[in-house]
Amino acid sequence: MRGHPRLIIAACLAGSLALVAQVRADTMTWLLRDFPPSSMPVGGRPTQGMADEFVKAMVLRWPEAQHRYLVANNNRILSLLEAGEPACFTTALRVPARERQAYIADMLIVPPQMLIVRAETLPRLPLNAIGEVRLDAVLADASLRGLLLQSRSYGSQLDGQILARAGNSGLHLSAATAHPLRLVARSRADYTIDYDYTLAYEQHFDESVRHAGLLSLPIEGNSKMLVAGIACPRTEWGRQAILRIDQLIASLAQNPEARSGLERWMTPQSRQRYGRQIEKFYQHRSQPLPASAFSPPPPQAASPASAARP
Repeated sequence: MRGHPRLIIAACLAGSLALVAQVRADTMTWLLRDFPPSSMPVGGRPTQGMADEFVKAMVLRWPEAQHRYLVANNNRILSLLEAGEPACFTTALRVPARERQAYIADMLIVPPQMLIVRAETLPRLPLNAIGEVRLDAVLADASLRGLLLQSRSYGSQLDGQILARAGNSGLHLSAATAHPLRLVARSRADYTIDYDYTLAYEQHFDESVRHAGLLSLPIEGNSKMLVAGIACPRTEWGRQAILRIDQLIASLAQNPEARSGLERWMTPQSRQRYGRQIEKFYQHRSQPLPASAFSPPPPQAASPASAARP
C-alpha cells in the first residue's frame, strides 16, 4: 500500500471502526452469571437454569444475529451495563437501582425466600392463620436451632428481624462458607432461610438433602414474588435490543420448553402455593410492551457506532 503514512493509518483506523460497528450491530452478546439454578452455564453456554431455557429459545428465534456468551461475576456484569457495552444480562432482578441503570424485559417470577425445615420440625413452628411462619417467634424460641450466613443479606425486612432477635435466640450466624441447607438436612440445625428453587437444586445434586424431607414454608410479611429479566444498557443499541427481546419473551410466555427451567427448579410446595400467581404473570407477559415503555436514552448515551439492528 502506497501513500502518506498518516493517511494510511487513518484509513486503517476508519476500516477498523467500521468493522467494530458492523460486529456490534449484528452480534448479540449474552452476559451469563454462574448462579445456579437461575443460570447454570457449562462450557460458557446456557444449559438448564431457569433463565437459560428462555435464552436458548430466544436464540433459536433470532437467527439473523450472531450470538455470543460471556460468563462473568456480578460486579463485572454490572460494570459492563453501566459502561454501555453492547451486551445484555440474563438474570437481572427488577429493583430500582437496576431499572435506573438498564432497560429490563421481565422474564421470570419466583417465590420469595422461605423458611426451610425438616418435616419433623413443622409441629414446633409458630404459624399464623394462613399457614405462614411467624419469624419473630421462631427467632425468640431458644430451642429452635437456626443457621444463616453472616455475610448474606436476606432482604431488608428479614435482616431487620434477624438483627433485632433476643440474645438467647437459637439462631447462629455462620461466618464460614457453609451450606445451611445441607446442615439442616443432616439435623445439624432445625431451620434456615433460602429460596425455594435453591432447595430444589440442592435436592437434585445432594443425596442427603434429597432424602431429608425438607419443606419450604412462607414467612409472614415476606410474601412478595420476585421478578427478574433481561437487562440491556441504556443506550440506543440497548433500547433496540430490549425491544426485540421483549417481543421474544412475550412470544415464549406460554411455551413449555422456555418455561421448563422454572418448572424444573420449583418444589411441589411452591408450585401449589404460587402456581396461580405464576400463571397470571405469564398470561400478562404474553403481550409485548409498546415501544414507548422503553424511553429513548439521553443523547450522550447513544453511540452511532453501536446502533443496533437486532
